[in-house]
Amino acid sequence: MKMYFWLLVLALWVTNKVERNNVTISKTHHDIEALSRQAGDLLSLFGKLSDTEEIKKMIDHWHGPGWTTPAEYWLVSKGLENLNRHAEILLDMRASLLKGVELVGAR
Repeated sequence: MKMYFWLLVLALWVTNKVERNNVTISKTHHDIEALSRQAGDLLSLFGKLSDTEEIKKMIDHWHGPGWTTPAEYWLVSKGLENLNRHAEILLDMRASLLKGVELVGAR
């Protein structure tokens, strides 16, 4: 009897899943609220990133007296360069995600 139970469980599990590109996807379970929470978290993070006051403070700081040695300049320059690259990548990723969502909805 136990064997039949597990065969039934396996059959239900197999018929409830689909595999695409080596990724198993449930046919019935889509936690849309989880997607909304993740998008809300992203909105919060982008909101924090758009706060320009800290960057303005940095600019004021390096215009102050005693700034800067070549090492300090290099460090800050590379930090700003990397942050700019990451911001560009985030914008590209956001645009790609939006395009993907639009393509899925246009079936």
